[in-house]
Amino acid sequence: REHTPAAPLKWVAHAATLTFDTVPDEVDAYLDPNGGNSYAEAGFTVTAPNGILAWWTAPGSVHIDDAGTGFTSGLDFSLTGGGTFDAVSFDIISSGYDYIDPAAPPADNILITGFDTNGVVASASFTLTSVIGALQTLTLGGAFRGLTSLSIALLYQDPAGNFCAPCAHFDLDSAT
Repeated sequence: REHTPAAPLKWVAHAATLTFDTVPDEVDAYLDPNGGNSYAEAGFTVTAPNGILAWWTAPGSVHIDDAGTGFTSGLDFSLTGGGTFDAVSFDIISSGYDYIDPAAPPADNILITGFDTNGVVASASFTLTSVIGALQTLTLGGAFRGLTSLSIALLYQDPAGNFCAPCAHFDLDSAT
């Protein structure tokens, strides 16, 4: 197509989906001399700020856990060379959760936070299903555009008032 001043060219970025196909298993992540807390794919760097970045139950995914294991309870995403991106969606496979108080209603236990150079620009929370093995696709809205980083993390809650997190954990895959 010919470019004319009346129709300026618009640069369109192609969607990148992180599949996590080469994430190490738990043992290899522990043995990683770099600490097992970083992963790169499709122009993105994913870091685990507080634990190892590895798969546990599903190869080709990242396990996120708040039950006191060595696995991370969250991930941070950014473009490897810097810049901005739009966060669209991601898939999770529930490994379940367990409240100390079974009468307590389920509450949101996954927090998504988008940042730009000025700080937090968007956040959303979701409820992880307690059905083990269930796949959930979580879609983010238009507020998650123009980000410099994105955080996906478990929320620590104490629904029963006795200092216990909801013991949630899941496998994350297909982040777009």
